[in-house]
Amino acid sequence: VQLNSVLSAGARRVTTGRSGLRSALVVSELALALVLLTGAALLGKAFWRLTSVDPGFKPANVLTLRIELPEARYKDVARQTQFREQVLDNMNSLPGVEAAMVSELPLGGNAIDHNFIIEGRPPLTVGEEPSLYNRSVAGDYFRLMSIPLRQGRTLTPNDRTGVPLVGVINESMVRRYFGEEEPLGRRIRWARNEGVSWITIVGVVGNVRHFGLAQTEEPAIYTPYAQSGQEWKRWSEFVVHTKGAADKEDLIVRLKGAVWKVDPLIPVTKVRAMSEVLSLSLSEQRFNGVLIGVFAGVALLLSAVGLYGVIAYLVQQRTHEIGVRMAVGAQRHDILRLVLRHGLALALTGTLFGVGAAFATSRVLRGMLYGVEPTDPATFFAVIGVLLTVAFAAMWLPARRAMRIEPMEALRYE
Repeated sequence: VQLNSVLSAGARRVTTGRSGLRSALVVSELALALVLLTGAALLGKAFWRLTSVDPGFKPANVLTLRIELPEARYKDVARQTQFREQVLDNMNSLPGVEAAMVSELPLGGNAIDHNFIIEGRPPLTVGEEPSLYNRSVAGDYFRLMSIPLRQGRTLTPNDRTGVPLVGVINESMVRRYFGEEEPLGRRIRWARNEGVSWITIVGVVGNVRHFGLAQTEEPAIYTPYAQSGQEWKRWSEFVVHTKGAADKEDLIVRLKGAVWKVDPLIPVTKVRAMSEVLSLSLSEQRFNGVLIGVFAGVALLLSAVGLYGVIAYLVQQRTHEIGVRMAVGAQRHDILRLVLRHGLALALTGTLFGVGAAFATSRVLRGMLYGVEPTDPATFFAVIGVLLTVAFAAMWLPARRAMRIEPMEALRYE
């Protein structure tokens, strides 16, 4: 009897039928696991880079709270300004507390823009004027938020009703609308306001990541609440800087008391630390990464279990063949190599298909990746390494079991 033909016949009997379907399923599971692992790794790397982005301000020891004034009692700007100034005075009189206000909090999810006109520029068709984000402030907002002053000055209590309108712009507005021109002293006005109310630019401050850490800042101007002339802007975000660690609950009670001392009917909402606001701005990226990471973990586990099952089944079906091989002189490492060769073939096939699919699908994530390319080589190599390591671990146990098969028992195995 020709030994090779006998062994080959046994191998053919083992690999026919459902074993081919099992192998195909394992290859598919491995490919899917690699695609999901790649997506999770890319999102994780992008999220890690986002956490190191400078937001343009310092959130440490800053508490925020929101108030909205009712129209019935605070319809005009003068009444609103009086309320805000009294509340700020009350808060700043608290020990270890410095307070200011802004209409739209950075990373808070709110923004208001208006069409505007730059003095001295050619006239534009109505409706085609550029837009500019407007944020009203009161108090020493830029210093409390550590937003750097680049040129000129910031806004002061002297910038109020009855004096020329002033504003402080950000660096994005300088780059987009003034370029190499000197912005200080230039004037703009809102395109839809009745009459002509020119706002003189008196300062330039650094950009903040207002719309998200992954998004660049848009052109914006900061104007005093007292000069806004916008009766409908009755909301305010207070930013309260505390000197050193403070009892948060006690501080919140004192801050609410400073508001209710002026008007006990005003609700105080959205009391939270600025670090919490920063964290919430990353919630979507964090959720996406965790979700795809969970799916990737489950897919990796299923593919490992599937590969283990296929190799274990192969060892069981080829027990007699293994006994024959060992009886004619095969060493244990030869048996190990025989089993691992089949498992590695499945793992490499699944990896090959998975890499191709990951290259195609990872481009869908481009809009969710900050500072990371969808085809980042380091990420792909790391994921492939993890997948092959898990695959090798899954096939190692049945391979070791095959090494320990006794030849005489294997020859009697049916």
